[in-house]
Amino acid sequence: MIRGSHLYRRAWNALWPVEKRWCREYYNFGMETLLKLDLNGTRRFFDAFFELNPHLWQGFLSARLSYGELIMLGISLFGHASNPSRLDMLTKCPAPLVQMVGNMALDTI
Repeated sequence: MIRGSHLYRRAWNALWPVEKRWCREYYNFGMETLLKLDLNGTRRFFDAFFELNPHLWQGFLSARLSYGELIMLGISLFGHASNPSRLDMLTKCPAPLVQMVGNMALDTI
C-alpha cells in the first residue's frame, strides 16, 4: 500500500506532468514580464505577438502549445519585436526568467 508523501507525489505527477508544470512556469514568466512594461512597451509587445505565426499565438492563448513550442514562441517573439521592445525584454525579463528557471529546477529535484 502506498501512503503519505509518496502517494501525494504520484497523484500530483499524474495530474500535473512535468511538461505541464513547466508550461505553467512559462506562462507565469510571461505575465511577470508583461507587468513590468509601461503602456508603450505593452503595445509594442502585443504588436510583435500578433505578428507571429497564428499557430503560435492562438496556441498560446488557448494553452495548447507544448513546452518546446512555447520556447519557439519566445524566440520568434524576440525576432519579430522592434528594437525598443527587444530592449524592454532584455532589461525587464531577467528577474522573471531567473524565477522561472529556479522553479523548474526545484520541480525536477
